[in-house]
Amino acid sequence: MELLDVMINEVAEQEKNHDDDFMAELAKGYLEIEITEKRETLNGYIDSYQKIDDKDSFNAQYLKILIDVLKDEIK
Repeated sequence: MELLDVMINEVAEQEKNHDDDFMAELAKGYLEIEITEKRETLNGYIDSYQKIDDKDSFNAQYLKILIDVLKDEIK
């Protein structure tokens, strides 16, 4: 009977580890998607900022702030 209890506990532990691995992979995948989306947004902001002639305008300054914030978030 002790052997059966040990086997049951081992299977239960493996299932728990499997669930933990699944959740870790799910979280990792979610974060990768979030980072990819933020990089795409950042690239769009940078392109828009570079096209603005007057870098002192409100729009340019606002885009620069958005760019800085996204760069910090992606780090």
